[in-house]
Amino acid sequence: LEELDRAEIEISEMESTQSKTEPKKEQYADDSKTKIKQNQELRDVFLCHASKDKNDFVEPLINKLSQENISFWYDEAEIQWGDSLISKINEGIKISRFVIIFLSKNFIERNWTEKEMNAALNIEINTGITKVLPLIIGDQDDERLILDKYPLLNDKKFKRWCEGIESITDELKKRLDFKSKDS
Repeated sequence: LEELDRAEIEISEMESTQSKTEPKKEQYADDSKTKIKQNQELRDVFLCHASKDKNDFVEPLINKLSQENISFWYDEAEIQWGDSLISKINEGIKISRFVIIFLSKNFIERNWTEKEMNAALNIEINTGITKVLPLIIGDQDDERLILDKYPLLNDKKFKRWCEGIESITDELKKRLDFKSKDS
């Protein structure tokens, strides 16, 4: 029994040493986009979006986040064939400092995206720490429609896609208290 206890301690020490020496972030290129490979490392942002918004809005922001060395959790990079969607998304929201919500007409037509947003809002309400960063896509009518559907978001300052990717990433870097890449 003592030998078993000692073996467990040795294994625990080896795992501890191994995790200290392993690189924290693995990156790989996929279709010329840098994506973060799945692991338990904390991320700067989780990207909550409707699938129909990927090409026009999410992918351009991902490219800019990669250029700015802002880490992100993105479903296509994180969820592999056979993975539990719910487990992976719960993990992604949990390990991300902020959740950018791509609020659009497409978003409000999807139940799944609403569940992700609700989970992030729940964390924010229970902790008192800002988690949700709303990003509104569309014109003033779309904005009104979105804020009418989600009245809790009326309390939050939000960014608009039409302000441009530079403005969005600059504001995100302020939230993250990012230092310049050159510093």
